[in-house]
Amino acid sequence: MAALCPECAHRLYGYPPCEHEMNTFESGPPRCRLCGWNGARSDFLRWPEPWVDVPDVERARLLNEVRREIRAGHALHDRQMAILARRLDRDDVLVRVNEVGYAVVHLVWGTTAESPPWPKAEVFDTWAAWAAAARATGQ
Repeated sequence: MAALCPECAHRLYGYPPCEHEMNTFESGPPRCRLCGWNGARSDFLRWPEPWVDVPDVERARLLNEVRREIRAGHALHDRQMAILARRLDRDDVLVRVNEVGYAVVHLVWGTTAESPPWPKAEVFDTWAAWAAAARATGQ
């Protein structure tokens, strides 16, 4: 865990984000004067294809859709969640779910909330479990 950058710690595990204040030095890469981050990302956020990072604007829109589709009776209902990534070839999003772990949620983009067990959600206890499954199966 020591190699995990502050940005990854925020995205993957929900640690408070640093409001990076990057210093520019004549020698070496710029670093955040608050946390020491150099702008690089650790291997933890190298998404396996076809998964991609989600810009903040899209992250909010996707989280609203997940919350709209999940209703009472669904395993993820009333859970605190954060969108981490989306899949390019399907309407799937990877969600960090407090007290659960991680889930791949298949959005249906319907006009009304879905009836459980929809939207389909596959839950993983750890980040490593999801990443291993995604790399092994192309999930």
